[in-house]
Amino acid sequence: SRELLEFYRGKVVQFDGEHEDLLEKYRCTTEDQKLQWEREGTLRLYSENNILKIREQEDSKRIQHLLALVGPDIGKVTIAQKKLEPRILDHRKTTKSRTGSEGNHKSRSEEVVNGGSSEQYRGANQTLVLQVLPAQMEEQTGLSKKKVESLLEDRRIHVEEGQVQHQRDQDPITDKYVCSLSTILYHMPLLPHIPHTLPPHTLGAARQEVQLQREDRSDKMAKRLQMMTQRYEALKKRAAMEVEGFKSDIKHLQQKLKDVEKQLFKVSMGQMLYACVRQTNVRTRKVQGELKAKLYRLEKDLHYS
Repeated sequence: SRELLEFYRGKVVQFDGEHEDLLEKYRCTTEDQKLQWEREGTLRLYSENNILKIREQEDSKRIQHLLALVGPDIGKVTIAQKKLEPRILDHRKTTKSRTGSEGNHKSRSEEVVNGGSSEQYRGANQTLVLQVLPAQMEEQTGLSKKKVESLLEDRRIHVEEGQVQHQRDQDPITDKYVCSLSTILYHMPLLPHIPHTLPPHTLGAARQEVQLQREDRSDKMAKRLQMMTQRYEALKKRAAMEVEGFKSDIKHLQQKLKDVEKQLFKVSMGQMLYACVRQTNVRTRKVQGELKAKLYRLEKDLHYS
């Protein structure tokens, strides 16, 4: 008995050690997995931030390119340089050569107007750029916020999946541990010295786990039995309804058969009457022919006599 007791004690200690080792390994793997997910999330955020910066630079270059493509125009376009455009200077030269002194007066007035218009358009252009930039910044911040929210949602989903996987991996280990303890407790009545030698909290915990496992199994069996009874009742009710439907269909078909038999009887009687009428017509025609022949004979006899 002592050897068996030592053997079971060693088994209990071995199972406890295996259980603790498995739990520790699982904790380490879950922590590593969480760190890897967080690292991937941060790298993704950094990459998204870099992409947004590159897009911002490209947008700024496009804005500058579009502003350069607009080009200068008299009274409408900004002239960022202090010097006038050569196109305007050529225009001035042509006007000078054509108009003379009046052209000189007009060119001076155009210089004043162009200078004022360039300053006005410069201010308008700056205000336009300042108005466009906040909208672009708001759009980029909104996109970045959406990206961050989606990444946080992905992280939350990954954490929930990890918790579910942890629970799935923990359940078989717990079941194995409980089964081993249940086998030990099953063999305990054979050893009278074990309840006195083992610690009471271990025995109580083992008995409680076994009791909980039995209750869980009994609850599952009761739920399964209830489900099966409900399915049986539903099938029985369905079969009864189908039988009632079949009975009603049979009654309806029997009524139709009776109606068809009545119609067939009426048709057969009509055919018999039609045959009788036809025969009587043939006979009457024959009798009429014979009577006519006799009348003709009598007339001839009277005529010759």
